[in-house]
Amino acid sequence: MALYEGLKSGGSYRPEPERPPRRAPQPARADAWRVAEARTRGGQDDAPWMDRLLGRGATQTLGRAAGSAAASWQQRRARPDEAVQPAMRARHMQAVGAGDGPVPQGRKGLIRGVLLALALVWAVLLIRPWQRMGALKVDVSSLFTRAEAVDQAQQAAEKRRAEAAVAQADAQRLAGLPLVPGTGKPLALWQDGSLRWYKVDASGDLAPAASPWARDCLGLPELRGLSARAEEHGGGRRLRLELPAGLLPLDPAVSSEARALLLEDPAQPVLLTHDGTRCLLGPDHWEQRQQRLALVLADLAARKRRAGTIDLRYEDTAVVRPAGRS
Repeated sequence: MALYEGLKSGGSYRPEPERPPRRAPQPARADAWRVAEARTRGGQDDAPWMDRLLGRGATQTLGRAAGSAAASWQQRRARPDEAVQPAMRARHMQAVGAGDGPVPQGRKGLIRGVLLALALVWAVLLIRPWQRMGALKVDVSSLFTRAEAVDQAQQAAEKRRAEAAVAQADAQRLAGLPLVPGTGKPLALWQDGSLRWYKVDASGDLAPAASPWARDCLGLPELRGLSARAEEHGGGRRLRLELPAGLLPLDPAVSSEARALLLEDPAQPVLLTHDGTRCLLGPDHWEQRQQRLALVLADLAARKRRAGTIDLRYEDTAVVRPAGRS
C-alpha cells in the first residue's frame, strides 16, 4: 500500500512502512491477568455528601439496599404463576481514573461531632438545669455517714437490751424480797391485775387487805387507773402508788357517797358516787371543790333527784346535768 501526498504541488512519494502481520486473537484463559484502568477524582471535597456524612461507601450501600427493597416489593406484587427469572449478567469491575490521587475519606467525624454538640445544647436549653438547682437538695453527707449511723443504731439497740436486762433482773430480785406493808391509816382501796386488794394510805403505800368488805375497809373508795411500782425498803420491797398530792383524804361528807376515784388522768380526777353520778373535780383546790360537791349532793338528796354529771371545774360554780340526759 502506498501513500501519495502533495500531488497538485508536485510532492514526493513516500512509501508506507511495512506493518507486522496481525496475529489471530487467542482465547483468554481463566487464570490470565486482566488489565483494569482506574480513574479517580482528586480531593476530598468531591466525595458525595452521603459519604461525607456517614462514611465512605454509604451512598453505594444505601443504593443497593433501596434497589433490593424495590426488587423484593415488585416480586411480591407479581403473580404467582409467573416465574421470576433472575437476570444473568456478567460481573465485571471497571475503575476510571489515573490512580494517582488519594482515596476520598469524607468528613463524617466533624459532621457527627457538630450534630452531637447541637443536640446537647438543645437538651440543656430545654431542661434548664440552672433553674432547678435551688429546689434540688441532696444530703451528700448521708452517703459518707451511713456506716456511722448503722453503728450508732446498733450501739443504741445494744444499750436498750442491756437496760432491759438490768431492769428485768432488778424486778426479779425485788419480787423475791418480802413485802413491807404500809403503816399509815388506810384511806382508799386498790386492786392489782391478780385481783388482790390493798389498802392505800396518804403517802400511797400499799398494805395487803383480806377483803374489801372487811371491817377496816368499809366506806373506803376504790382507786382506779393507777399502777403500783416496787422499790426496795428495809431489807424487803414496798409497793407504792403515785397519788395526786392533796387528793386524799376525801371530805367526810363526800367520802360516804364516793364509790371510786377515776385517775386515768391524775390532773383531772373524777369521783364516782354509789348511784353512778360522775363528779368532775378539776385540776386543783380539791378541798374547796369537795365542799361544794357535798352541798350539791345534799340538795339533790333533799329534792330526791339524781344527777348524771356534776361539773365542779368552774370557780364557785357547780353545773349539774340531770340523769338520763346526754
